[in-house]
Amino acid sequence: MTKLVAVYGTLKRGFGNHRVLEMDNGEYVGEGRTVKPWTMYGGHGFPRVVEQERSDGVGVHVELFECPDVSNMDMLEGHPRFFERKEVEVAIYNDTGIQEVVTAWMYFHPPISNSHAELQEDGVWMGGY
Repeated sequence: MTKLVAVYGTLKRGFGNHRVLEMDNGEYVGEGRTVKPWTMYGGHGFPRVVEQERSDGVGVHVELFECPDVSNMDMLEGHPRFFERKEVEVAIYNDTGIQEVVTAWMYFHPPISNSHAELQEDGVWMGGY
């Protein structure tokens, strides 16, 4: 059964763990933002999204892939013991605004209590440490 997966970090095209998504035969669909404004932290070489909504309404920027399998991604992310895969709504945009809203799987990090975590204000992770 094909799953739509929303990725925001090292699984994106051009990053080191994208090969894992390719092992699950992921086919690129497009880009969008999560409808809910989840909180994203950077640093330590990879981003983390936690299930805490931000008050500014900025959704997480994601790449969407259709995947017949997610077992390799689940293993990489430590699902369900570390990151947990959950369904989210993603708005796909075109030049005139929202084209459609789809449901996709996305990996969430456990809550972060470290006050030194680097908040990604714009919801876009571009890499780095």
